[in-house]
Amino acid sequence: MEKKIIIATFFLLPMISFGQTKMSDVLATMPDSLFPYLSKNNRLDMIDFIASSMKAEVSNGLGGISKLLKLNSDYLKMQASATTLVEMKLLPDSVNRNDTAGKQIVCMVTTFGESHPKESKVEFFTTQWKPLHNKWLMPAFMAGTNGRKEKSTVIASLSATDKTLTLQQVALNPKPKDNNNDDEDFREPKNLQNILKWDGRTFK
Repeated sequence: MEKKIIIATFFLLPMISFGQTKMSDVLATMPDSLFPYLSKNNRLDMIDFIASSMKAEVSNGLGGISKLLKLNSDYLKMQASATTLVEMKLLPDSVNRNDTAGKQIVCMVTTFGESHPKESKVEFFTTQWKPLHNKWLMPAFMAGTNGRKEKSTVIASLSATDKTLTLQQVALNPKPKDNNNDDEDFREPKNLQNILKWDGRTFK
């Protein structure tokens, strides 16, 4: 009896592993429509290069360079263009979806801009790249001094080592305090940072 259990477990383990999607597969099957200047051949080349410990750089359709900066089993970081940084993370999914392999979904964070101000958007997909209707809308304003509303942008980043999302809210062009002016309304606002944890359905 024990021998049969051991044999059954031996054959079951590969099936469990097979059900888990790898980040390299996610990148390879990503629709061209998300980044039209980065073809499937470009993405496959970057995957091959980084697997061979080479610089994972390719010429993209914009005439620039795209770089795969980091790739592991559940995370990637890619400089898609000079102004676009992409992070992806495979996250466990507690919602039963028919087109999600291994009970995982893809979180994609896209950050735009070469220098301040930068801005991010956070999107979620099934592992078959079906968009999920829980895109995060970043706030355009933050609370300033004396209850004033001051324009800000939010920069998001995924962790390569755990299931967290960091949101950093940065003031846009705050007016510096004039040394000759005691008006407290013009005090420079502080940047705010919040680290959210994935609970199987959302970050909170």
